[in-house]
Amino acid sequence: MDEEQADDYSDIKLQRDSANLRAELCASIPLFLYQDVNADPPSPVRKWVKQSNTAKLAALINTFQEWPQLLDTSLRPIAEPLVFAFKDYIQRYPHRYFKVPQRHIDSVEPLPRAVCKLLYTLCKVRGTNVISIFFSNEPSLLELLLDAFEMWASPTIEGDSSIDNTLTWEERHIMLLCLSHLTQTPFDLAIISSSDAEQSSQTSLMPPLLSNFPGVAQRLLALGFRYLFSVSKEHEAAKLLLVRLCMRPDMDRLGLKQSCMEWLLQSLRRLLDSSEPMSIHRVLGGLSFLAGFFKSCDGVSIAPFVMTVLDCTEKISAGGTVNTQTAYASAAVPDSEPDDMTLLGNIIDHLMTCLGDKDNTVRFAASKALSIVTQKLDPDMKEQLLDALTEKLRDDLILRETANDMAAAGPFKPHMASPEKDFSTADALQWQGLILTMSHLLYRHSVPEAKLPTVVGLLMNALDFEQRSSTGASTGSIVRDAACFGMWSVARKYTTTELTRIAGSAVGSRRNPWQLTSVFPVLAAELVLTAALDPEGNIRRAASAALQELVGRHPDVVPRGIDLVQIVDYQAVGLRSRAMSDVALQAANLDPVYLYALVDGLLSWRAIASPNVVIRRHAATVVGKTFYLHGSVPIAPLQQRIEDGQAQSLDEWHGLYLALAEIVRRDSGTSCRSVTTRRDNLAGGPIQLLREDGPISTDDIVAKGKKAYLAAEALCTMMSALGESSLASIVDRDNESAPPNKDSADLEDFEYHMTILEQSYEHSMHLPPIVIRAAAVSIFNQLRGLAQKRLLLYKILYAGKGQIIGRTPEARVGWIIALGGVFQACLERAPALIDECRVSVYDALISQLGGRSHWLSKTAALRCLYKPVYLAFVRSDPNMMPLHQALLDCLDDRSVANSREVGSEVRTQAIETIGAFNGVVHWNEAQRVEIFGRVCGLALEKIDKIRDSARRCIVKYPDAVLPKVNRCVHVLCTEPERMAALSTSSVMYFNFMLNFCNDHRLRPAMMRGLITSASSGGEALLSAARLAISRFVTTCSAADAEIFYDSLLVIINAEMPAGRLLWPGLEVLAFLLETDIIQSFTEPFNGDGLSTRTSSLMTGWRTLLDRMTALQKGSNLRNWNTLVQVYTGLASPLTSIPGPPLAALTVHYQTYYNVIKGGQFLFKIQDLHRRYGPIVRIGPNEIHINDPEFYEQIYSLHGRWDKDPAFVNQFDNTDSAFGTIHHDLHRIRRRAFQSFFSKQKIISLEPLIQSRVDKLCQRLEDFAGTDKEVPIRHAYECLTNDIVMEYTLGKSDHSVEHPDFNPALHETIKLLGMSGHYMKLIPGIQSILPFIPPSLITSLVPAMAPIVALQKQCNSLASTIISSAPSYDPKSRSHPTVCHEIYYSDELPPSEKTLRRMQHEIETFVVAGTETTAHALACTTFHVLNDVAVLRALKAELATAGDEAALQTLEQLPFLTAVILEGLRLSYGVATRLPRISPDQAIRYGRYTIPPGVSHSSLHVLDAAPSQPVGVPGPAHLPPAALDGARATPAAGEVSRQFLKGHEAVRWY
Repeated sequence: MDEEQADDYSDIKLQRDSANLRAELCASIPLFLYQDVNADPPSPVRKWVKQSNTAKLAALINTFQEWPQLLDTSLRPIAEPLVFAFKDYIQRYPHRYFKVPQRHIDSVEPLPRAVCKLLYTLCKVRGTNVISIFFSNEPSLLELLLDAFEMWASPTIEGDSSIDNTLTWEERHIMLLCLSHLTQTPFDLAIISSSDAEQSSQTSLMPPLLSNFPGVAQRLLALGFRYLFSVSKEHEAAKLLLVRLCMRPDMDRLGLKQSCMEWLLQSLRRLLDSSEPMSIHRVLGGLSFLAGFFKSCDGVSIAPFVMTVLDCTEKISAGGTVNTQTAYASAAVPDSEPDDMTLLGNIIDHLMTCLGDKDNTVRFAASKALSIVTQKLDPDMKEQLLDALTEKLRDDLILRETANDMAAAGPFKPHMASPEKDFSTADALQWQGLILTMSHLLYRHSVPEAKLPTVVGLLMNALDFEQRSSTGASTGSIVRDAACFGMWSVARKYTTTELTRIAGSAVGSRRNPWQLTSVFPVLAAELVLTAALDPEGNIRRAASAALQELVGRHPDVVPRGIDLVQIVDYQAVGLRSRAMSDVALQAANLDPVYLYALVDGLLSWRAIASPNVVIRRHAATVVGKTFYLHGSVPIAPLQQRIEDGQAQSLDEWHGLYLALAEIVRRDSGTSCRSVTTRRDNLAGGPIQLLREDGPISTDDIVAKGKKAYLAAEALCTMMSALGESSLASIVDRDNESAPPNKDSADLEDFEYHMTILEQSYEHSMHLPPIVIRAAAVSIFNQLRGLAQKRLLLYKILYAGKGQIIGRTPEARVGWIIALGGVFQACLERAPALIDECRVSVYDALISQLGGRSHWLSKTAALRCLYKPVYLAFVRSDPNMMPLHQALLDCLDDRSVANSREVGSEVRTQAIETIGAFNGVVHWNEAQRVEIFGRVCGLALEKIDKIRDSARRCIVKYPDAVLPKVNRCVHVLCTEPERMAALSTSSVMYFNFMLNFCNDHRLRPAMMRGLITSASSGGEALLSAARLAISRFVTTCSAADAEIFYDSLLVIINAEMPAGRLLWPGLEVLAFLLETDIIQSFTEPFNGDGLSTRTSSLMTGWRTLLDRMTALQKGSNLRNWNTLVQVYTGLASPLTSIPGPPLAALTVHYQTYYNVIKGGQFLFKIQDLHRRYGPIVRIGPNEIHINDPEFYEQIYSLHGRWDKDPAFVNQFDNTDSAFGTIHHDLHRIRRRAFQSFFSKQKIISLEPLIQSRVDKLCQRLEDFAGTDKEVPIRHAYECLTNDIVMEYTLGKSDHSVEHPDFNPALHETIKLLGMSGHYMKLIPGIQSILPFIPPSLITSLVPAMAPIVALQKQCNSLASTIISSAPSYDPKSRSHPTVCHEIYYSDELPPSEKTLRRMQHEIETFVVAGTETTAHALACTTFHVLNDVAVLRALKAELATAGDEAALQTLEQLPFLTAVILEGLRLSYGVATRLPRISPDQAIRYGRYTIPPGVSHSSLHVLDAAPSQPVGVPGPAHLPPAALDGARATPAAGEVSRQFLKGHEAVRWY
């Protein structure tokens, strides 16, 4: 089906695709509404959505506008989520409606707005009554929705009908619909109301509210009357809300109905009588409410208001005042009260005027109302009204008398000429309204029997109605659609007896040439014609339905009725081409009445005169088939149209020429016994049409602009038909009964015909290829004698070559087609000319295959080359090089025209040409291999049609191109069906083709084709090609894999710097690197991180890396991503380790989450592990392993382990043991103080610790009995700071005694940890900071003041230690001090006792010893106090130990031990990575090898973190057995032991 036909039958496509569209909608709606559709429990709805997403969903719903019923099966999963999301929003986020993110203010919208747009679209497509079924029925939602509506809508100015701009009209419309739906609740509104309405809700635009009205009712009334007078759509929903509110029994008891009606009628009268201008919408709103009220009430309720309402409507239609004239302009108000007949007449006149309204809804309503009124009239008035309607239709109908008759053949002969109908002056809108009115009257059986023939005749006229707008769009389809409804009504509502009384001649149909007495054949013929030939699919189906109703309701009166309805089936007429050919021809075979009707329709605007060129071509074919099947029936009307010159445009003449040409062509192929009769009927018409003075001449080919090709096609088609007729006459000369051919052209017409042919060359691309070729052959066939035929051939070859080659590419294509056609005709009709000219013709065609030739010329020449006549010459050509090289050039053609890759057309045609050379061309071995390699490469290319063509070439003609290269060729030659059954987009197909890559002669071309499919094909093709590559290189031998990689490398290097295959090749390489295929091919990395398998291959990789630096330019993000993947894959030994590509490129991937996101990289690592597995690459030279079993291997005390410089440098204390990078130096520094943290040393500090703890307890007792909160975290920090400073320095700041527990200490340590992220952001800044004055640092960055103060304090303490060294006496102190012992240690050289070194060590001791222990104490305290059972058990156990229990005694308490272990586990320590580097040994983890020098870590928080939130009982807390005094289980002890090791690592390493 062509593009224009596809547009006509979009409804068929919609039916076919509806399931996929509904599935897409059902899947998209939840993603649109919720952040995480798979969350359990469900995640809350979104607050904002993108406007573009809303528009996409609305457009998807609008697709069902033509067939809304297709949505029914999926309405619930589409509408209900929208309603639930709206309900969830107003319950959760009603105050967030106005808080739009400023950065997205132009691109997002609140969720309620988006939901209302989609619900309104559903209402528009499927109907409000259907969609409202899915609205919520919960009474509790009523006030919630009211609150949200009033909050989101700005107040209206008193007395004005303008609507606020906060809510869109879709929101107001849907929310009012929801409110009206909720007002149908069976509960009294007084029960639902929680409060009275505010006084401000009363306005002048609504009736006075009674004090006894419920608050909800008052608020609903305020909203309803506020929007009843709106300009936009929401006034309909407001009307519905008010009507339903008034109809409630509880509101009726309170007098709401009476109050609203009285107030509204008084307001209307006041407005209509006022001389001040008013808004028309005030009147329209009131009238709409009245209409809804009257429709919903019974007669008793509306009786008191009828006269008042009639008076108001009469005033509006009369237009006596300024306001009534604004409402509607009409005749002057009568002086007296109108009587009933006058009022009825005015109503009928108004309805008849509305039948021509521009609004569809108005016309539909007016036609239906007029039919109802007519039904209730007395017979005389009914006849008068029908006369008025028919008169209006007849006034616009012009009958053109013609001399057309159909008396040429057949048993029936017409008695009179039939006039043609002209609708050029008719108003299509008014005709639709009038025909709809008559159709409704017929449906109600309201047309009197006497008027029935006239009405039916007008319906038949309406079936022929056609008009077109200035843009070419049809405006007559609405009339024909209404007429089909009328025909269906006739068949359904009138009995056979009633219709039998109508004479066939009484309806005035032009398709009744025999004046049949029965109307049934005439009706059936009209419906068959419409069902088979109408351009609109819905009209064809409507006519088919009417025909089935006619045959079914009136059996045995329609000729061949049962057979007819089986042919003219509802589904069969859906496709226009099928309806025109199959349905029309089969129906014509049933009865002559259908035949003559269809012939008349084929020669009308429906077919031959259609504006669609494809339909005209198709109609001409149908006319030819009709001539072939039914003799000369279509000839007379066709010739009459031509002789009378009835065609109005070139389009119509084009159709007539094509139809007559088809008849001539069919005539030349008929049997001899019928040739005489049929050719006599042609009467020389075709020859006259080819004269210079004919309806179409050569001037039209040049002067008609864009439609010139129609003139060319018409003339060339007629020429080709005459040529076939001449050829048939030559064959018949041996038959004595055959008459002489009257249609052969004389020699004087030769030049004119050649002019037509040459001028048609320019339009070769708009014409079917057969047209020009057949025209050239027809000229050849009409010439007599060998000399004349030789003259034609050389005229085309030489004269044409000189004139045409320099013209447009289209002209060259036409010349090539004509040359090929004539040369083929020589082979059949004048073989003696072949030997004379075939060399010249062959050279001319080969010249068109050169590199500079246009792609159109190449494809045309290639199509000619594999014709039998050229194959015969090619076989005998001793020099294959020109042809071979020309074919290679065509196989490599990559021409681009108008941003479209047109070289694919050339390549496809070249493949077909090569396939046609099977057994003809004798290539040498080198030529065969080269040709076959190119074809195999194209068999792997990304374009589907090229792969299909190449596959067919290889399978169908293996001997033509296949060199005997390997086992696959043998299988292909012996079992070609195995490959023919494979889809060219399947993995198996690529697997099969890749086997040819083993041959080095085929590999380059195949690799170039494979690269395109594996880099930029469609999703299915891309997956298949890449999977086939991965299977090939992982299953083949190492040598073949290395050759594959080397071939890929050669292509990439050859395409540098800007070749066509450069980026596709790099994408394939990036895929192989990203999937770890190349890495698995190489041997394990050595110390340099390079493979040692093949030095030449690795040299090629290094060369490629060097050359890639020149490519790192441009703004194409896809190219940049490819470069990053290739560079990181080839240059880094960590390529095989999974992880995000951006993390492999830069350390600032971590910076983004730590600095911009505020320390969130810890949680990002968790996400990465969930995505990539237990090992993840998180930096260019850093990996992270989340495996508890591997934890001890990373942080083992055995082996050499360096620290990551990037990690330790962030704290600016590289001279401390904690900040020491190298393993050996770290051991030296650590040895100096290692003994100070043994258990014995800590026990010796018990008096010191006890004294500080006692002081803290004393401070805590001071808070007892007061309302002050104890900052326990600060208190513990003061405690640990005092203890660690006493132990390391011999003095402390007595922070425990600080009134507020020194909160500055906590802030300083916290800021110190946060500053590390910024220090890592600027590498090297730590080396500069010591040289910057502290005062300058604090002035530039005030937040650094606490850190600078800490450093200054530590520097002062270090200076004191060094200065007091001569007088230091360890025996004079109660306990040794760590820093003094370090300074006096004999194990450290003098270089390790500098001021900076001591300062850094003091900073480490103070910060680490303060923070980690205090955090563990605070966390344990919280959990103990938070769990009453734990607190009670712990107190009971401590009571058994006494108040002065020693450390050894406390260690024996099982529950206390369990509490301490659990507290340590829950406190985590410092939540950061501790990267380690193995300087000289590779580390193995699973199948991965971590080269030396790579930073790796394992974050203990990921392993030890509790699985439940804090305070929720579960496995993260003490086991239940611990509450009974039992010791911790071995498993718990193991976990805690492992975790404590992590804490030690955090503290000191």
